[in-house]
Amino acid sequence: KVLHVSQVFPSGPAPKTPRVGAMDSRPLVPPEAGQGDGPSSVWYAATVFFPAFCMFTAFGASLLTMPLTVQGWGLDVGNVAYLTTVKEVSELVANFPASTILVHVGARGSMLLGSALYAAIGVPLALAPDYASFALFFLFQGVVVKVYNRGQGAILKDAGGKRGRVSSTLVTCKYVAMAAAPHLTARMAEPLGGAQHMYFVQVGLGILMVGSLLATPRPPDQIAAATTPPLAKVGGAKGGEGAAAVGYGAVLRDPDSRRDLAAAASMCSLVSMLRGAYNVLLPVSLLALGLPPSAASLSMSMTYGVAAVFPLLVGRWLDAAGR
Repeated sequence: KVLHVSQVFPSGPAPKTPRVGAMDSRPLVPPEAGQGDGPSSVWYAATVFFPAFCMFTAFGASLLTMPLTVQGWGLDVGNVAYLTTVKEVSELVANFPASTILVHVGARGSMLLGSALYAAIGVPLALAPDYASFALFFLFQGVVVKVYNRGQGAILKDAGGKRGRVSSTLVTCKYVAMAAAPHLTARMAEPLGGAQHMYFVQVGLGILMVGSLLATPRPPDQIAAATTPPLAKVGGAKGGEGAAAVGYGAVLRDPDSRRDLAAAASMCSLVSMLRGAYNVLLPVSLLALGLPPSAASLSMSMTYGVAAVFPLLVGRWLDAAGR
């Protein structure tokens, strides 16, 4: 959703409609989201940053937990790649149901539902008796993560002039959590009775995510639209044919817009594929070399720790220069 309806059907004199790929520094947000600085940092911390930190801690721990669990079953550590494929496929398939959930319950509702299910799925993952059942539960986890991410993305979309800083802070939280998580896994796996039982930690982190979201006060007016079910915002429209639906339909009918959207989607898919491959290859290669989990966790912590340095600088530049 790269153009707002007001840019397609302006109420005043028709300005030149920008193409999707045009360099336009104006924030592409709905009018009701506000054009100021938006909600406070405290609101974002409770709604976005802390839940994301918990989820990425669990994700970072699983990068080392998965190969150790597979090794514990006497299988080749390379089988972790199949689990990653299962997750990617499940997230792809979950795009449509996740969007439907967002439309009906809103952004905050999607995040709450995703957090609760994320905590729940940790139990069968921690107790799965074999590789096949573990892969099945891992597939469901991919669906749950997509539901959560879709709600989070809706809130970030309405961040207005702070979007670059908010997004970069979120990425920093991600890499800080992922840097600490492997070390946490190496320290806690044995006391918990094995690497697989680290998924019980995911249960606790998911409960913390739910608690943080429930404790969040009512969303500020500038971003209330992001936490309202989109169907409620299409005022008086019948059959879902609201102004927004018509506006986005007009954008998609434009050949230049479709080409730019396809190019952007292809680039995002490539980056996602490379990132996913790297996240698998790093721990698998370290363990295949015969390194103990403590050494593997140190290497992973250094890698993701370095990555945490750059996003904040990029975010401020993004707000100043435009996307």
